[in-house]
Amino acid sequence: MRIGLIGCGSIAMAGHLPALAQIAGVEVAALADPDPGRLAEAARLMPRARTHVGAEALLSAGDLDAAIVAAPPKAHAELAIAALRSGIAVYVEKPLALRPEDAQAVLRARDAAGLPAAAGFNLRFHPQVEQGRALIAGAGALRAVDAHIAVPRKAHSGWRADPAQGGTALDDLASHYLDLIPVLCGRGFEPGSLRLIHSGDATGDDALIAGRMDSGASCLIRASRSQHDWQNRVTLTFDDCRIELDFLRRARAQRRLNAYHEPRRRRWVQALGDARALARVRPMPDPSIGLALRAFVSAVQAGQPTQPPLEAGLQVCALVDALRRTGAA
Repeated sequence: MRIGLIGCGSIAMAGHLPALAQIAGVEVAALADPDPGRLAEAARLMPRARTHVGAEALLSAGDLDAAIVAAPPKAHAELAIAALRSGIAVYVEKPLALRPEDAQAVLRARDAAGLPAAAGFNLRFHPQVEQGRALIAGAGALRAVDAHIAVPRKAHSGWRADPAQGGTALDDLASHYLDLIPVLCGRGFEPGSLRLIHSGDATGDDALIAGRMDSGASCLIRASRSQHDWQNRVTLTFDDCRIELDFLRRARAQRRLNAYHEPRRRRWVQALGDARALARVRPMPDPSIGLALRAFVSAVQAGQPTQPPLEAGLQVCALVDALRRTGAA
């Protein structure tokens, strides 16, 4: 299976290319990026791949089975449509688009081409998600969902520093949990309940989203570019327990019995100690990108529907668009 990669930034270098190199039967045949330096760096990892400074030449060569769109978010929809019209299956990094109408255009292009197309919500494939769902099945009533994703500000440059390119915490980070939480809980958000409480300054470095699940459970999503720390975790509180998924610092989901009898001061001191300890721990390797790409390749090779479907990307795009409106109101 011959794959072309459009966009050779940090996520491609750290995630897509190493993962594709581990999938049997896959050849990264072409690379495209407008930055000659990034393109040369990617070519060192994939020396047999031809290189292009533009996506058009990559897509028009006619020898690719699939393309991965990992360019800045503003270009996702346009590039995905171009790949589909070229007869190429496509995996589109999240967010699918910055506007719902653009996301809808991608779905129309997929339907017209009759080709596999997947939205790149890789966290769905993290091993802790399957473990967490098994734990949830045996828990009591869900009371609260608290998700927190943060990336050090120094790790963001280029398009991630430009809100117009989709570099806000809302588009780039919170979109992960707007997709994952309903999948994990088996419940959707209560229609119209999500509100953008805080969206940071003009750079869009922070987003705080509050709302409810359709069961009535509260939901809080925090996305930020912090000064120093990495976070990527979700805590679900039930009547009888808490289930914690920490995608960066644990190998497995954890279940803890509720301990409301503990003195409040003891709980806060323990939480502060945990936070200081976590800040010193290096993030664990994240296997979810590799697992997501492996699932995409398998689906394309078998002629089966790809997961997550583009409809998931459209749904998140519509949620983000609605959240922007609540934040601007």
